[in-house]
Amino acid sequence: MAGSIEKSEVRPWAERQIEALGWEHGAEQGGRQTDRLVDGALRQAPTKDGGNGVNAPDHVIIVADGATRVPVLCEWKGAKGRLRDKKAVVLKDMDGGYRYGQKGIDKFASLGAAYYASKVVSYPGGHKLALAIAANGYRRASSDVEPTYEVAVYAVSSDDSDKVVWVGDYSDMSFLAATNWASLLQEVNDALDPLAAKLRKEKASSSLDEGLKRLNQFLHTEHGILPGHRVNVVTALLIASLGVDDGQGHWIVKPLSSDELYGGKGNSSDGSVIFRRVEDYLKQRTPQLPTDKQESVLNALRSTLLDSNLSSLHTKGMSPLKEAFSIMSSGLLPHYHDNVRIDFTGKLFNEMFAWIDVPDAGANDVVLTPRRTTDLMVQLTRVDAQSYVWDWTLGTGTFLISAMNAMIADAQTKYQGDAFRKKENQIKVDQLLGIEKLEPIYVLAVLNMILMGDGSTNIIHGNSHQFDGKYQDRNITFPATTLLLNPPYSAAGNGLIFVQEAFAKMNEQKTGKYGAVIIQDSAGSGKAVEFCRSILQDSTLEASIKMPADLFIGKSGVQTSIYVFRLGQPHPANQLVKFIDFRNDGYKRSNRKKVKDPSINLRPVSDPDGRYAEVVAIVTGCRRETSYYPTGELYFEDTIDPKAGNDWNYDQHISVDTKPSMDDFRHTVSDYMAWEVDQLLNRSDIPRVVSHPMDADLLALEVKHGVVGWRETPITSLFSLDEKMRTILVRDIVEGSGDIPFVTAKSTNNGVASYISYNDSLKVDGNCIFIGGKTLIITYQEQAFFTNDGHNFALRLKELEHSTKLTQLFLVAALKRSLSHLYTWGGSISREKIQNDRLQIPVLADSTPAWDYMEACARMLESERIRTLENEHARAIEAYLRVAGLSASDIG
Repeated sequence: MAGSIEKSEVRPWAERQIEALGWEHGAEQGGRQTDRLVDGALRQAPTKDGGNGVNAPDHVIIVADGATRVPVLCEWKGAKGRLRDKKAVVLKDMDGGYRYGQKGIDKFASLGAAYYASKVVSYPGGHKLALAIAANGYRRASSDVEPTYEVAVYAVSSDDSDKVVWVGDYSDMSFLAATNWASLLQEVNDALDPLAAKLRKEKASSSLDEGLKRLNQFLHTEHGILPGHRVNVVTALLIASLGVDDGQGHWIVKPLSSDELYGGKGNSSDGSVIFRRVEDYLKQRTPQLPTDKQESVLNALRSTLLDSNLSSLHTKGMSPLKEAFSIMSSGLLPHYHDNVRIDFTGKLFNEMFAWIDVPDAGANDVVLTPRRTTDLMVQLTRVDAQSYVWDWTLGTGTFLISAMNAMIADAQTKYQGDAFRKKENQIKVDQLLGIEKLEPIYVLAVLNMILMGDGSTNIIHGNSHQFDGKYQDRNITFPATTLLLNPPYSAAGNGLIFVQEAFAKMNEQKTGKYGAVIIQDSAGSGKAVEFCRSILQDSTLEASIKMPADLFIGKSGVQTSIYVFRLGQPHPANQLVKFIDFRNDGYKRSNRKKVKDPSINLRPVSDPDGRYAEVVAIVTGCRRETSYYPTGELYFEDTIDPKAGNDWNYDQHISVDTKPSMDDFRHTVSDYMAWEVDQLLNRSDIPRVVSHPMDADLLALEVKHGVVGWRETPITSLFSLDEKMRTILVRDIVEGSGDIPFVTAKSTNNGVASYISYNDSLKVDGNCIFIGGKTLIITYQEQAFFTNDGHNFALRLKELEHSTKLTQLFLVAALKRSLSHLYTWGGSISREKIQNDRLQIPVLADSTPAWDYMEACARMLESERIRTLENEHARAIEAYLRVAGLSASDIG
């Protein structure tokens, strides 16, 4: 086993960086302690092994920035696995004692540093906040010249000195530089107080929304600037505001300031000043944009900045360009520098994207792929530091940005120092390529890549169908390993023509490994048969992932799937494909047509991080940490016919047992009875408990009533459908004005929203099964009722003598079981669709429905529910008496 490199390499590496920062500090073993509170706390506390010696952190830094004085306690280790035992640092064991010695505090750098920080903030009259820095170094292989270094930062507050909060992981100590201190301190405060952080983020988000709204109002409403020119104005002003420094704190190209825009003439006009600043930025930035790319961007901006009247002074004594810059400086740029807490570029590009005029029918094709989706597809295609990624329908570049971030993150784990910086530059300059046909979107893509850390070197303005597969600035083939794509759906094959052409290049070069495309379902179910067949001649479909219906802004009706491919091998007929229903991705989305920003009204409700991670694990063959997508329910493995080209979608391969279980019936009867009792008891809540199993009794009941099995039968063979429902508007009703139920497609209270009085001619007859067309809520309605939506409809049993309440409750459970896998909330079941659907019912020897069994089954479960309620009622009375100190005889 290799020895520790703590003293020989980790300590010098860390302390060289700390010395350069200039903070007040004292080193280990009697080094100058410049803070008496820190010194007192460390002298008083037990040592890391629980003894009575002197505590000696490897380094103590006192960060004093005006009124802020924060001790930073450091601990170094020099062996693999010694940074921490797990990300969440816990100082005490389950018995409440400190994890002294090799139990943790003396073994791991993070626990040692956090222990010192905890003692500093718990010292009487001491510091309110302390940071803990843990650094570790080791060699992955004996042949490695440079060690791999890892740094973790934690915070401890005097409010709870035993609670250690993770702040972040880093690759060096640069986060402690004076220029980064304010942002680090904000990250610390956010980690310690997540609620306050959330409120700050919401406030910043609202402020940015207002800034974008004001900017668009100024450009569009007040000055009538055309959409393409609006995009160019914002792009130019943002680039001019960035500046280029030499890495030593000196400007090579200064950021644009308002004073430089004074309304001059000729080469001194505001447009000329901005244009030259953009030109200087593009020439001096690192990595440098190729000359043809510089010219392409400048040509796009030239007409807006130099050939328009936007430099002319108006009534306020400034040009429209200067006023736009003023609005941007106060309303947008502060948020760009605060991008840690707010998705500045996401909001900006969704706003600017909406300004773009798309010719002909292409408007339906131009949609922004959500960042969460692009990150997912990067993971599905195993992108790493060695990947070469291209996107043939680039849009604003979000796929390449996600890929770049993943590639750099992977490089940080494999390279250090100069080797990492060299690899990072190679990723940005050589390993990313995108093609965009529309000039305004191309300009946005370049700007997006620049703002997000660059990678814009190989952004090509051109036609993908004419692309030769080479770098534009050199006669060398781009060795693409990975294709990421969201193609225009109006193109040939619903957009699969781009997949076909890109895969052909990758297979020809023998470099291709993986590809992923998000595309309309119809592409894989028969609308693009020839393209599907062609693609599978040289690649294998690994996975088909059904995506949420409301994924894209303003395109809530578009059904999409992600197809994941492995290149270089024809699809074998016996190859198992992974089919995943990802329509529930853990997010709740509101009406996307009303918002331009995908982060607005996108609320995590059911562990989206875990769900996305599970899908990646399934597709890449890794162990799952969660089970949101159980095999046989939401995840299936099945073969496809590579010669068919029309069987790529999840819905074509699901195999669901539609026979309702006893729990299905039990819950239906229990819920309905609970609602009925609720009405009788004036809406007093009765807790529901899970009843004891009665499956054996129900099986005996099947035998008693001659049930020989279950079979699928068309729903319309049992039910007739009401004509289009007579509906009323919600605004026309007065809640509580009568005794007729007002039934909506809500999931609670048996769908009853209120009891009202209204025009009796609009009532719907009762004794039917009500189906919410938009929500798939299925309920039994005994009384006549009003409803509010023409998408809702009612089913009525054709055999009237069997249309009892109990029989229909049984059928409600059967319908829920049969239809729930076909339709989802928002999946819009309809009168037309249900006429082709089937459900499973119990049948007799002559194949007729076992009506008596259905009634008896529901009655047994009703009795079970009554006994449960009686028991609960008796226990409740007993509990009330005990609390009141009474006995049953005291109340008669």
